[in-house]
Amino acid sequence: MGISITGLSGFDTAKMVSDLMELERIPYKNLSTKKTNLQSEQTVFRSINTAFSSLSTALNNLRYAADWNKLKATSDSNAVSVSSTNGVAAGSYTVNVQQLATKNVVEVDSSYILSKVEEAASSGQELKIGSYTFTEEDLQSIQDAGDSEAQLKKLANIINTNTAAENGSNATASVLKTSSSGDFKLVLNSKTTGAGDNNSVSFTLANSSIIDHNTTDENGKIAVTNKEGKDAILEVNGVTVTRNSNTFDDLISGITFTVNSTGNSNINVGQDVDNIVANVKSFVTAYNNLISMVRNNLAKPEDDSKMNPLQGDSLLKQIDSQLYSLFNSVVDTSGGKAWMEQVGLSIDKGITKGSEMTGKITFDEEAFKEALANDPQKVIELFTKPQQEADPDTATPAKPGGIITELTSIMGYYNSTVNGMLNTKITGYDAEIKMIDDRMEQMERRLEMTEARLKLQFGTMETMLSTLNSQKDWLTSQFDALTKK
Repeated sequence: MGISITGLSGFDTAKMVSDLMELERIPYKNLSTKKTNLQSEQTVFRSINTAFSSLSTALNNLRYAADWNKLKATSDSNAVSVSSTNGVAAGSYTVNVQQLATKNVVEVDSSYILSKVEEAASSGQELKIGSYTFTEEDLQSIQDAGDSEAQLKKLANIINTNTAAENGSNATASVLKTSSSGDFKLVLNSKTTGAGDNNSVSFTLANSSIIDHNTTDENGKIAVTNKEGKDAILEVNGVTVTRNSNTFDDLISGITFTVNSTGNSNINVGQDVDNIVANVKSFVTAYNNLISMVRNNLAKPEDDSKMNPLQGDSLLKQIDSQLYSLFNSVVDTSGGKAWMEQVGLSIDKGITKGSEMTGKITFDEEAFKEALANDPQKVIELFTKPQQEADPDTATPAKPGGIITELTSIMGYYNSTVNGMLNTKITGYDAEIKMIDDRMEQMERRLEMTEARLKLQFGTMETMLSTLNSQKDWLTSQFDALTKK
């Protein structure tokens, strides 16, 4: 008869160890999942903290009354464009542009100017434009260029190539085709505008000008037309002023006038409304970005089977409530009670369904400009009025400040790098995540020891099974030998 020890061989011990370790790792995996969730939540609070910082930056140009009272020069016509710097004084100016500053323009017939080039080359006389003296190589290259058009273009190129040098030409040159039959002119423009020799084109041969007014060639034909440069002439509040440029940057302190055409302009230096509007837009964008982050993380997911991990977070609910209450608060100003909707800023304008409300600001730019024009002080105080501390001596209670003032205080409470609530929250996550990391590290060491122990135990079992199988085979052979007899 045979002996059989069932189930003691053929086991996949490696899989058995792996399956057992999977069970052992369940607490470790749970901790890892918890760590991932905490990191995701922490990322949300970091983003909200950053959004607070962005909002703080956006408020920098709205925080104080001085930010609202910066002045800017504006013009009511295209005849004069203006720009201004900080510190410009308020005022108004009537400007009449009578004449623009122009460059000295010289038109020279091709045959006439090329004959002067040939004369200079053959006689060795000095040909100069401005402070630049044509070299022998220059003169030869012009003559070798080809037909008159090519020679003229070569001449213009030499002038333009040397216009920026210290001893260069005082003009820029171009070649103009004046008729279909192939007549060409060299056109010279002085580098600067204005009347006088300093702003004129100088072109000489042997120290004698070759571009005088109405210069004629050898046949008596007018070969040169020389249009003198002119100064710009303005009449400002009845006073006539001139400059050799179309830019007047020293006429009125803090204002630069640029004249573009003749005509009248009214210049006003007043509150820089466009800059204020741009700053309010930046504030609205930053506020909406912050409130969207807060509400998106508080919102219940559309899928009822899922849950937002921060859906009921008390800190986010507190931020949402405070921002909403602040924005809808009433501020006592010198012009009476004021609130944001009066100046064109509304929350969830036109939305009546609670589920569709986002908490975002809608900015009516035209309504804001109108309110600012009608009562600028009231609008400024609505945003910037300082907080009033309580005075126990007079029993005067504390009074809140303007919207930006109060918002700045709220942001300090949440966004302070020292003890702000958001930074405290983020630091708390750091501590909790570190604690999980420590537990996971300890657990990992225990798991390694458990796995080593299981491998040793199963290895011992395999050895014992191998021994038992060997004994079984020996006993079986002994019984088989006995039964054969």
